[in-house]
Amino acid sequence: MKKILTIIFFTLPFMLWAQSIIVTGTVKDAGTGKVLAGANVVVEKTSMGAATDASGSFIINNVPTGSKVTASMIGYGSQTLSAGAQLEFSLAREALDMTALEVLSSRSAASAPVAYTNIKKADMELRLGSRDLPLVLNMTPNVYATGQGGGAGDARINIRGFDQRNFAVMINGVPVNDMENGWVYWSNWDGVGDATSSIQVQRGMSAVNLAVPSIGGTVNIVTDPAALEFGAKFKQEIGSYGFMKSTASFNSGKVDNYAFSGSLVKKTGEGYYKGTFSDAYSFYFASSMQLNNNNKFELYAVGAPQRHGQSLYKQNIAVYDTELAKELGYDDSVIAYFEDKNLSGHSGRDYNQNYIAVPDSMQGNDSKQYFGMYSVKNGIARYNKSFLMERENFFHKPQVNLNWYSKLSDDIDLSTVFYWSGGSGGGTGTYGSPKWDYSGFSRVLSFADTWEENQTKYGSGSYDGTSIDSTYSTTLNRSDGILRNSVNQQSTIGLVSKLDFKIDESLRMQVGVDLRKAEVGHWREVRDLIGGDYYVYTDNGFDDVWDYHPLDSSGTTISPAYLTFNDSLTNLNHMKKLGDKIAYHNTNTIDWRGFYWQGEYSGDKLDLLGVIGFSTVGYTYVDHFTAQSLDTLGNHGSELFSYNRDIGGSQLKLGASYNLFGNFRIYSNYADVSKVPNFDGAINDYDGSVYTSPKLERFLSREFGIVNQFQSGHLRLNYYNTDWLDRSRSIGVVNADGSDGYVYLSGIDAKHTGIEGELALRVNDLINLRTSLAINDWSYQSNPSGFYNDYGSGGLVEYTYYLEGLKVGNQPQYQHSVSLGLSPMRNLNLDITSHYYGEHYADWDPFSRSDPTDNQQSWRIPDYHLLDLHFSYKIMDNLQLVGHIFNLLDKTYVQEATDNDGYNAYNADGVNHSANDASVFLGLPRRFNISLTYSL
Repeated sequence: MKKILTIIFFTLPFMLWAQSIIVTGTVKDAGTGKVLAGANVVVEKTSMGAATDASGSFIINNVPTGSKVTASMIGYGSQTLSAGAQLEFSLAREALDMTALEVLSSRSAASAPVAYTNIKKADMELRLGSRDLPLVLNMTPNVYATGQGGGAGDARINIRGFDQRNFAVMINGVPVNDMENGWVYWSNWDGVGDATSSIQVQRGMSAVNLAVPSIGGTVNIVTDPAALEFGAKFKQEIGSYGFMKSTASFNSGKVDNYAFSGSLVKKTGEGYYKGTFSDAYSFYFASSMQLNNNNKFELYAVGAPQRHGQSLYKQNIAVYDTELAKELGYDDSVIAYFEDKNLSGHSGRDYNQNYIAVPDSMQGNDSKQYFGMYSVKNGIARYNKSFLMERENFFHKPQVNLNWYSKLSDDIDLSTVFYWSGGSGGGTGTYGSPKWDYSGFSRVLSFADTWEENQTKYGSGSYDGTSIDSTYSTTLNRSDGILRNSVNQQSTIGLVSKLDFKIDESLRMQVGVDLRKAEVGHWREVRDLIGGDYYVYTDNGFDDVWDYHPLDSSGTTISPAYLTFNDSLTNLNHMKKLGDKIAYHNTNTIDWRGFYWQGEYSGDKLDLLGVIGFSTVGYTYVDHFTAQSLDTLGNHGSELFSYNRDIGGSQLKLGASYNLFGNFRIYSNYADVSKVPNFDGAINDYDGSVYTSPKLERFLSREFGIVNQFQSGHLRLNYYNTDWLDRSRSIGVVNADGSDGYVYLSGIDAKHTGIEGELALRVNDLINLRTSLAINDWSYQSNPSGFYNDYGSGGLVEYTYYLEGLKVGNQPQYQHSVSLGLSPMRNLNLDITSHYYGEHYADWDPFSRSDPTDNQQSWRIPDYHLLDLHFSYKIMDNLQLVGHIFNLLDKTYVQEATDNDGYNAYNADGVNHSANDASVFLGLPRRFNISLTYSL
């Protein structure tokens, strides 16, 4: 019996395997007979599929016998055949089909002269595991994404050594970089990961044409279109640290000329670091209407209202893990220093400086809180009675697109998206004079002491409710230390439109516009009075009430009349309660205008691309707390207003691709970009001062590459060289009249150069291999110097920054990833992913290197290697199990660091650049995620 069971155990996988076949074939244009590259070929009622390569060929493994296989492509009708060893598809042209979304998204074609990587939906479902969306991109050459402090949605991503301010992120053809500072806040797009059909990462010069040009590259996200088949599914996920996520989605199928799809998501979790809870929802909606053969409309809406606790502050390595600190060279005296400082639980692997424990005896003292995300939460309890979060993020940034595709003639197409994106929410922090616990290395808010202070400072007894300041109130307690919300409320409208002309079979021309306008309100407001009833804020000029005195006490006319404060009304206005504005209140507007022309030539062997683009930006600033003047009656003048308009930039892109033989091609490209400044580079939003004629940062990029598409995979290899010229910043000075001012400095040059490689290979029916490699040299090229006029110090000030030869920090300059896919039996897929990161220098500020003797590199983070394990198993046709184990070997490693951190360094003299003077974020330990999906 044992022998029989052994035979069954070893032969069953192969028996199951034998029920599937390998399907290969080609897809062609039914009218011309030309092969179609980029066509989608899918096995119906499965997640299996492939895209045709440059020769129109495809291969799909493990196809169940008897399956139906469908080929489709934008602009063509679909065709369905029964699965066989060799299939030949012939697709007929259509004016417009129901899945035209990628037309608007500027995807690079196989023959485009740019470096790009496609991530399919199946790849995301296999590897993402409900992490932040950028983390699925780490298999891409020269892409480095981390979860930073571990808060849900707090991920960041670098490409080729450039952070998110210097590459574009697009969702369905719409740029989502913040219009003020260029950053991308991934918590705003939590629902996009579930709805994404594919991501294309274009590195360096991209095929995307925007008013904000991409430098490091473009992350081009396309969501699921309105589905053409009826269906629904429900997915339930669980994971480490109390993670739970439920997803429900529905597809109407095509009903006459209409179709729509939608999904709803609820996500909760406690997080690994203390207090990094997540409480989030997301929604997605897509609809499509085929008006006639030449006009089609699509409507997309996505949003993710959420709140989550954050761990924003890096810590010294010894705060997190003294054993790791010893391994990195800390001597006994340094270890003793940190052990002495890290009292009262202010240390440990899960330590979070932003987490504030509430003593058991005080958990009933539940002060009320205020925050808003379109709807206001006024007087609600804190998230958890046992702790208070100093840093919490709450935000909802919905985006709505209306896409219009029109075929004006056989040779002219128009694609346009009108969109609106909102934004309501913010982040929290302390304000005023809260009480801090300094027993640990990093100061932490003391809830108990702050509560007592706010109830007793102006009174006579402990916790007696008598913090009365009679200047303002004889009945209410005055708070001196509070929590505040820093609010960002925005509304953006935009239009991206492309007119495509087919001149002949080989030559096309495209012209386009990118128009955007945003209004953004910034203010702080009272979130939590921590035991008190009001907070006193006196710096809003419009709170001051003036009395006009034209007569003396006897009623006789006074000449000249005079003004005095009305103390009682002014003091009343200075009393700030929940939701009242404090600290600042500004409104900024941003007006982008972009235009481009693009020409494309596609011959039998040679493909050419040329792009010329121009953009202008205008900014305005209004300070609602600062009055320009008072008139003789005591009335406030207009609010402080500043503007900086019509700042122009440009971009030139040239590329060529040549097919040497078969599917082996070479390509080259060149880009020259003058980037317009962000808001802080045009107007200082502390005081409204304007930087006149700011010098534009310039980027010059050259690239050469080879691409070989073959039946079982592809090989891509490229070399790039990018110069970042005239990097700039502002510094504070004292003006001639004694007021604070700012000087705009520029001149820092950096070179980003490297080699990137990518190989995808189907070895056989059981093994699939994918690997990527990046070897880089990113460094500063000169020691810039100059002069600026600082009247406060007596005139011209000379500056020099000693940077030549120093390495750019914040991303590993050596990256190597390998993914080994295994299919040991039918319906089971395994994936083991390996990531190796080396030559990673801690982040540092080049403007801090003003000492000629300080010429050391920033601290080099230890190289590290990670393994992740993923699997998917189809239990039955409509039931699938997917699982992930991240950091399989439970490595303790540094994923981000700041060099010579002034708050966390052992010796903050700024010249040692060693491990004990850095602050870090460690990577998360081993954790799991598992999901079960039921489909109809």
